[in-house]
Amino acid sequence: MTQLGRACGWAAVLLACTALSLPASAHLMVAQHGTLKFGEGGFYFVLALPVSAIAGFDDDGDGLLSAKELGANRGTIEAAVHAGFVLASDTEGPRLIEGLMLNMAHDPGHAQRPASHVVAMGRFSVQAEDRALTLNTSLFGKKPSEQSFKITITRGETREVTVLSKAQSAHPLFAER
Repeated sequence: MTQLGRACGWAAVLLACTALSLPASAHLMVAQHGTLKFGEGGFYFVLALPVSAIAGFDDDGDGLLSAKELGANRGTIEAAVHAGFVLASDTEGPRLIEGLMLNMAHDPGHAQRPASHVVAMGRFSVQAEDRALTLNTSLFGKKPSEQSFKITITRGETREVTVLSKAQSAHPLFAER
């Protein structure tokens, strides 16, 4: 498959993943929520994370992310997501995020206003037989409402929901209970 074909495939899976997880609203993803869905050789994710969890982007000091700040500090934000949202196996260690995309999480009707959350979308390369996987995050914001994430994880017909917090920042995927 060509690189363009893979990119189009990833985009299609991300869009499908997002559509399945969206509430009836104009938000791409609800703040402090995420989805992780297995398909096409990996886990695709969409995550709405608080910008207060990221240092070094807030050029105007307002605590929000503007389009200008996103453009100027994309590398800083990408590095924070790579370091703070990790899928790892017991045997092979952390998986790299591939195809990371960032977008501001706007309130409906206010697309020009700075945002309190950024939506991150990407893929962790994983084989179907990889079972001992753990999701870990450190991307918690400063406000009490930003201290946890509700993540829906899907692999085939199996689905689980977990809440990650500073006290419980790791979750083994589909572990025997």
